[in-house]
Amino acid sequence: MYIDRKYREDIDNELSHFEIQVKDTDLSVSFLPNDGISIDEVRENLFQFIYEKRRELEKLIEAVPSFQTSLRPMVFNGEIPPLALNMVSAANRCDVGPMAAVAGAFSEIAWQYLRNYGSEIIVENGGDIVSDSQKERIIKVFAGPSIFSGKIGIKLSPGKHGICTSSGTVGPSLSFGQADAVVIISKSASLADAAATAGGNRIQNSDDFKGALAFLQAIDGVDGILMIKEDKMLAWGNLEVVPLN
Repeated sequence: MYIDRKYREDIDNELSHFEIQVKDTDLSVSFLPNDGISIDEVRENLFQFIYEKRRELEKLIEAVPSFQTSLRPMVFNGEIPPLALNMVSAANRCDVGPMAAVAGAFSEIAWQYLRNYGSEIIVENGGDIVSDSQKERIIKVFAGPSIFSGKIGIKLSPGKHGICTSSGTVGPSLSFGQADAVVIISKSASLADAAATAGGNRIQNSDDFKGALAFLQAIDGVDGILMIKEDKMLAWGNLEVVPLN
């Protein structure tokens, strides 16, 4: 499926940028390379790294098909790949299936890999982001048909953040709700991804904000929450919403 990624044009032109795609993992990478680092080499190496991690996940799914289809937490007694274990751990804390954390998990491992090659790293995978910067960054919020879509941003303090979004009105990802956007900030992108899905599942209209907020607040590691439905918005926690020109 082709998905318009015009929002990727809004990147810091002081950073080097490239994109790679391995099946459903569609990464946009911006970073400040260390001296002597070849961008082409980093791109090729990251592609191979992501390919290998996807293959590990695919082999697990071949052995345990329910890993891909389960909408509920799962328990594994045997050894599974670290990526899958990270997904399971995040999803179980949010009462969703492990694939609810997959995009955030791949953003996270890409960030970990890129730390060997540079700094000021921003990795985006289908709207799920890891930002690791020594300066403030603003992430534009896309919320489908909402009046707020593209008109507000989230200001991030220096440091490493996972920022993930779930929507019932935009994009191909499964949601049982109708929120235009549920955005979660966490140190862990895997947790942010799973929590955004769980929050989005609980919102049909803005009357559901209160219940979804209470659920998300109880998840250890959720630092900030933004919910949007049509002309209503709720923000909570370590999160600063700013207007955009």
